[in-house]
Amino acid sequence: MTDAGTGLWFEQGGSGEPVLLMIHGLGATAEVWRGVIDIAKDRWPGRWIAPDLRGHGRSAWGRPYSFGSHAADLARLIGDAQRGPLVVLGHSMGGVIGLTMATGLFSVDVSAVVGVGIKVSWNDQDLEWIRASVARPVRWFDTRGEATERFLRLAGVPLDEPTEGGLARSGVIEEGGRFRVAMDPAAPEVGPPPMEVLMARPRATVRLACGENDVLTSVAELRQFDPSAVELRGLGHNAHVDGPESVWLLVPDAN
Repeated sequence: MTDAGTGLWFEQGGSGEPVLLMIHGLGATAEVWRGVIDIAKDRWPGRWIAPDLRGHGRSAWGRPYSFGSHAADLARLIGDAQRGPLVVLGHSMGGVIGLTMATGLFSVDVSAVVGVGIKVSWNDQDLEWIRASVARPVRWFDTRGEATERFLRLAGVPLDEPTEGGLARSGVIEEGGRFRVAMDPAAPEVGPPPMEVLMARPRATVRLACGENDVLTSVAELRQFDPSAVELRGLGHNAHVDGPESVWLLVPDAN
């Protein structure tokens, strides 16, 4: 369903508290949490919610794209439905948004943030990719398969995902017989995360983690900010896709 106030598409289930908010990373959609959602349906004690972020998937486009604007969107989406503590499970950029929500600036009571696969080291090549992406016009494809392959590359998930699967459908738009990736090309303008600021005085319990084979970050890098950061054996950058049970075990109140 789509929230009229924010323009965010979201899926939810369960009831009561605590609330579990699952935030996807750059280029992805809420569908990357499908394995975790399947677990949550049976084992989460309260309400859970998984949105498509602004400029992604089935949600509306709208600059500016920043960690603050995403956090404000999600705070409005949760709104009065939050009666108890909020637990945030975020992947990559989604983890940074969770940390941003935990600053106390968004009128939400975040009790814990689990950030999986947050990229904390950025170089000039990374920054140039952001600049190029933001300047790039929408790219159209003649077939859904071509657009799906582009979407999966941007989301960093396996290219063997079925072109008619839920994840593929959520990330591709058809207009007039042509196809494009659903993500706004300007979405990467969110930029590198201000980890030093966000982790200086966290107002929530924070657990950072990454896959053993994550090519974008490492547990050694994450331990600069969280000395107890966890390495998930045998998993890559999208650990929540490849090993949802391993990621689930990191979530407070989940087990």
